[in-house]
Amino acid sequence: VRTAQQERWEQRYGARVAAVISNKADAKGLELARAQCIATEVLDHKAYASREAFDAALAQAIDACEPALVVLAGFMRILGPATLARHTVINTHPALLPSFPGAHGVRDALAYGVTVTGTTCHVAQRHCACGMGTSSIGKFPRPSPSSRLRRSRRGSDRAGRRCRWSPRQP
Repeated sequence: VRTAQQERWEQRYGARVAAVISNKADAKGLELARAQCIATEVLDHKAYASREAFDAALAQAIDACEPALVVLAGFMRILGPATLARHTVINTHPALLPSFPGAHGVRDALAYGVTVTGTTCHVAQRHCACGMGTSSIGKFPRPSPSSRLRRSRRGSDRAGRRCRWSPRQP
């Protein structure tokens, strides 16, 4: 939401944020969206009996917004086939894929001892991260996990802004 506003997506691209959907009621994006009168919804994944049930509910919530594109920002859930089959989804990951996947990519990269790190912007698809674009954050002698995470979040914003998208072909 913040990036869309700062980068003036509506004026520059004719794109607007239709809604912010989160599985966490205290997500910062919800607060930012409400402040701009953007629709919000919280779907607590713990309230669903299975991943599939949550994914079906998420797909329906997204369907109701009729988006041309779904952009994940800090959404730490693996999307299932119900969502991925119906929507083009862009995700930003705070580490370089495929080297450091998962929720702890930053920690894993630091534990491995990398000196050059970055972020990845990709089209989320079942079983793979396709159409990747990366943004190198730089060389760090010994970054702390917290400073690396801050830099990574800024890099994810940059990678997301540079990511190019074209619609799925029928």
